[in-house]
Amino acid sequence: MSRFFRTPCSILAICGGFPWLLVVRYGLFLCIGSARVSGAPGAPTLDTLFPISVPQGATQSVRLIGKFDPWPPKLWVDAPDLAVTFSTNTGQIQVLATTNVPLGAHFIRAFNDFGASEPRFLLIDRAPSVAEIETNDAPASAQLLRPPPLILNGRFDKSGDVDSFRIHLNSGQTVFAALTGYALGSPIDPLLRLIDTRGVQLAANHDDGRTLDPELVWTAATEGDYVLQAMAFAYPANSEIKFTGGDAHVYRLEISTGPRLQFTVPLGVSRTGITRLQLIGWNRPAAADATFEFNPARSPALGAETIVQIPGWENGLRLPVSDGPELIEKEPNDVLAQAQLIQAPGGVTGTIQRAGDEDHFRFRANKSHRLLFELRSASLGLPLDAWLAITDAAGAELARNDDGITDDPQIEWTVPDDGTYGVTVGSVIHRGGDDYRYHLRLIDVQPSFRGTIAENRFTLEPGKTNQLKPTITRENGYKGALRAVLSGLPTGVVAEGVDLPAEPASTEITLNLRTDVNAKPWGGPVRITISDTNTGLMKFVVMPLVNTSLKNGVPNGYTKLPIETVADLWLTILPPKPATVAPVPSP
Repeated sequence: MSRFFRTPCSILAICGGFPWLLVVRYGLFLCIGSARVSGAPGAPTLDTLFPISVPQGATQSVRLIGKFDPWPPKLWVDAPDLAVTFSTNTGQIQVLATTNVPLGAHFIRAFNDFGASEPRFLLIDRAPSVAEIETNDAPASAQLLRPPPLILNGRFDKSGDVDSFRIHLNSGQTVFAALTGYALGSPIDPLLRLIDTRGVQLAANHDDGRTLDPELVWTAATEGDYVLQAMAFAYPANSEIKFTGGDAHVYRLEISTGPRLQFTVPLGVSRTGITRLQLIGWNRPAAADATFEFNPARSPALGAETIVQIPGWENGLRLPVSDGPELIEKEPNDVLAQAQLIQAPGGVTGTIQRAGDEDHFRFRANKSHRLLFELRSASLGLPLDAWLAITDAAGAELARNDDGITDDPQIEWTVPDDGTYGVTVGSVIHRGGDDYRYHLRLIDVQPSFRGTIAENRFTLEPGKTNQLKPTITRENGYKGALRAVLSGLPTGVVAEGVDLPAEPASTEITLNLRTDVNAKPWGGPVRITISDTNTGLMKFVVMPLVNTSLKNGVPNGYTKLPIETVADLWLTILPPKPATVAPVPSP
């Protein structure tokens, strides 16, 4: 595998039953491969880890939850400074996250000679980590927590489980609590509630607006002890209405009473110039700045979003990035005649201030120009359920949407003629207020291409020929000559590249793999790259981890995960099959 296609990783091996750590500075391991998917008997199964979060700069014991026969498997992680060793107890490992390990989610994978597990998440956190201690089902037995900020690693161990935690708040102090379980791939739909020591409910939340995970904010009127309780229903939902539990029902609970950002105004930043952000949040110190200047020159690798970390605040915010100026809505703009002029591409932040409020904007565009109108509110944790419409200069509606890929609306639209057009934002349920804010981004849609594959791990037998079949999609009239190549293969395995015609727009291609009969057993990451042979533009084929489908009206996957695609595909070259010995005839 060439250096270009590799990223740092660590692999654990075991020699003579004694733990031995082998650090290999190469890429993400995922199983790509043959007609046989890795998951056959003998391959390890990794469901999750508990605890799922490790503090940066600390060593922590972690249990691998799954099936590992034989024990121990080998392990791969996606960061060179994330060291893992096996303990003497079956299922237990020791994780050392040095201060150089990037904060956030990382992949970990178990593998052996017969295949690999699915990649699972391991989180690296800045805040101190606390482990849940059972029994804590009732308020009277609530686990006493040290003063926030802290990260608590918990698990709903059994059916009907309720986890209770006691915290102390001062008068006027605001507590922020966010439980993440669904968005880590746990089979739970969790909820949070805050009660006083008498059992009276003070606050509760089931969904944070972005996912099925809850987020709770509450300000104490009097000093005292309070009890935060966590519980969960099963996900996907079933016919039983009760709290769920089990080995894989892990979660991460963040609790804070310090300075915490809720949102900024505007809600997005520009990659073309400095954006001055007004900071809105809880527990802001009197000496802290109320504004912050975002300079794109300090973040040269800006994508469609960026995480803005502002000194003095505990958390960062993920903000959309526009290719033009970031504007703020100017009232009055309730009717088309008052429509504010905005720019395409660019962004604007507005507020539906009251029931029945509509915000009108106008923009200029040329014929055949393709634009994407992307509105975000719910996906930013804000309460607006918005609709979006495009009109001509006279107000005649040309396109409308109230739900896109997420609960927020979006419209992809081709300009019919040169001229001025209108775009209108309103509330589906006719509600408004100071926090009913939204960010509207006008995106100049460019021709592009992408590649996806349905599996991320595969096995191959020595001496066999097999096939990989990714789907390559050309978007918005992309016409460049493309070539698909499989890279990172071990000695004894060869794959031919594939040239892609300009048509059709979406096509399944076949990458043929040939394995030598003497190919040695091997497990590691490979990648499929799609390149424009003229411009050199290159993208990886990925397997999506998120899913928005429904089964009998019930959500059938996870719509939001910390890492949402897998680009490194795992290939296992199986050991040779044992020679078959013919039975000796009886005399």
